[in-house]
Amino acid sequence: MSRQIQKFALIAAISMLSNTVVFAEAPAQLPIDGNLSAIEMWYVHAARPSHPEIIILADGRMQVMSPEGPQRSQLGVEQVETLLNELLQVDGLAKVNSSTILDRVQKATEQTGLSSCIEGAGDTVFRIRTATESYEIRCPAVGILAVRFPEVAGVKAMAAAQRRLENVRAVASVGGGEEADFIADLAAKAVQNEYGVEVPVSKDDLSMVRALPDGSRFCQFVVAQNDQKNESLQMISITEMPGHRPVVQMIGEPLVR
Repeated sequence: MSRQIQKFALIAAISMLSNTVVFAEAPAQLPIDGNLSAIEMWYVHAARPSHPEIIILADGRMQVMSPEGPQRSQLGVEQVETLLNELLQVDGLAKVNSSTILDRVQKATEQTGLSSCIEGAGDTVFRIRTATESYEIRCPAVGILAVRFPEVAGVKAMAAAQRRLENVRAVASVGGGEEADFIADLAAKAVQNEYGVEVPVSKDDLSMVRALPDGSRFCQFVVAQNDQKNESLQMISITEMPGHRPVVQMIGEPLVR
């Protein structure tokens, strides 16, 4: 995993911070038919075939896409319902739509002089179904535009939702919450040993998991840290190799536009 790819992933993670689960409105209910998809996330690119990155059915069955192919898992129905409401209310997807996002990005482009055209970037698409409503929201280059135009609420909502579902996918890919907790603790200890600093790493920070051909496993965490004046992110990657000590790398980048 190259440093350039890691830096791009860090940029794409900025502004996708976790939020306290407080639902201001009555919680949305799942579709009655458990065979219907409640949550989908797609990365759509004109030059590549599209496939869902994650699909979660109303009964909790889940499929996530990884480099090794589709992987199936199971969530509890209550977990799916909570996730549904986090996406709609906490992240804010219920209050945005695709055309409004594009209009406000265009206005931000005119005001700042920053381009919204990101060469080679694809679209993020969310499809969400509740018992009474359905949503399909699309935005190009979500991670980069969320950094470039932080004032655009719709892009910020898309970025937060993308970050949340990438975490769900990563936790499923690593083998579930217990294994994700183990890797997070391993990463925190490795950072302490290698860099001499304490960084609180949790399974909620896990953003990527890759199984490598030699039997190694690469895991990436994006950890948000705040003080009174600044907000920063640390990207922590840890590679486990059979017969060797884990290799850890930490990258911290300032927020740039």
